[in-house]
Amino acid sequence: MGVNKVILLGNVGNEPEVRYLERQKCVARIRVATNEYYTNDRGETITQTEWHTVIFWDKAAQNIEKYVHKGTQIYIEGRLQTRSYEDSAKNIHYVTEIIARSFQLLDRANTAAKPAATTESAAPVAPFALENAMSEPLPLEEAPIPF
Repeated sequence: MGVNKVILLGNVGNEPEVRYLERQKCVARIRVATNEYYTNDRGETITQTEWHTVIFWDKAAQNIEKYVHKGTQIYIEGRLQTRSYEDSAKNIHYVTEIIARSFQLLDRANTAAKPAATTESAAPVAPFALENAMSEPLPLEEAPIPF
């Protein structure tokens, strides 16, 4: 038996990248920054930022597209996935991502839909479950190149 669980609480660093695949499947990708603070030997507070790539599928991806934008504070639960792909020069690249199982937006002021995304009224955003939406990984030909 094993456990593969990731919990993130951070800020979205980019506008969501959303793609619609065949059979109406939707996938969204965001980058989330988490900060860790410590004090060095000189008494200075140092901020160490770590960037995470998070993938959302189907309904959750559509909700990410509607409600999430750069700077949104977000809580995510998911699992870690590492995969590899070969580029056109035959170099192998490794990508580690978080496949989201659920998320919750923490900025009450930022839960309104993006102006261009929808005209429906925005309701408070509740956690979104993804149990069945994560069954297929992002196809390698659709794989994002690591930053």
